[in-house]
Amino acid sequence: MAPIQTDKPQYHSPYHNETHAALREEIREWVSTEIEPNVGEWDEARKVPDDIYKQMGTRGYLAGLMGMHYPTQYTENRIASVAPEKWDLFHELLLTDELSRSASGGFVWNVIGGFGIGCPPLVKFGKKPLVERILPGILNGDKRICLAITEPDAGSDVANITCEAKLTEDGKHYIVNGAKKWITNGIWCDYFTTAVRTGKDGMNGISVLLIERSFGGVSTRKMDCQGVWSSGTSYVTFEDVKVPVENLIGKENQGFKGNAPLYTKLSPNCILTTATSYHDQLQPRAYRYYHPMYPLLPCMLRGVRQVRTQAPHIRTNPHLASCYPP
Repeated sequence: MAPIQTDKPQYHSPYHNETHAALREEIREWVSTEIEPNVGEWDEARKVPDDIYKQMGTRGYLAGLMGMHYPTQYTENRIASVAPEKWDLFHELLLTDELSRSASGGFVWNVIGGFGIGCPPLVKFGKKPLVERILPGILNGDKRICLAITEPDAGSDVANITCEAKLTEDGKHYIVNGAKKWITNGIWCDYFTTAVRTGKDGMNGISVLLIERSFGGVSTRKMDCQGVWSSGTSYVTFEDVKVPVENLIGKENQGFKGNAPLYTKLSPNCILTTATSYHDQLQPRAYRYYHPMYPLLPCMLRGVRQVRTQAPHIRTNPHLASCYPP
């Protein structure tokens, strides 16, 4: 039987349609014209202009990067090429993929690094009045948020963090003391989704608080990390920070359970999209000049191979393959 003739574009996946193609075209045009020509200068300056991050908000991109339905109740910003009700995780994947074509770790970490892991816990587990007060400003690009878990003496060993939050006698506030290290975007952030110890040793004594810089007692200093100079990676210190109990995200002493699934979702997405895009963009350039991200590529690509080994269907399944063009 001869194929049915139609004027509509043909896609090789039930999960990929004209909205995904339109989104890729929209973001690629923005990245090609406003981002790629400037990322080298921004890396040297250790900062991406505030106007670029603001555009991430007004273009609706921030609202589409939280692993959930497009949150129309918290923002009036809309993505030009995709209606909110049609937004899905494949759109989010394509958004990350196209931003990664900038081939700048500093840029990608700047615009989606801290936000992408700091905001979802607030939205999913924060009390409604807190979310309603905080989230609109974040999604509009006016305020910034990051995730503060890693400490000088507790990196991957999250269950043994020591940053302490003690409940006051009246039960209305937590007093937070401690330090966090390698916190992406921390230098610019207004809010810190922070893992703190509120109970016994180990994973069952960890809670998550939304600490606001305006509370006082929060200090940040920038760390220059190779290949991501413009990411705003920071050392954060909390000294007698008084945090209202209303800023508790989730339940007390159950913060570990709330954050662990976050990394399960983010890791394959981020590794696949950023590593492959960096490789595609930087390999041709390496023969002409040195780029600070290039030494990191072998490690990143090993991560890609591990993810592909664990989830080979991502690239080989014909239903998904069209969402990952060369």
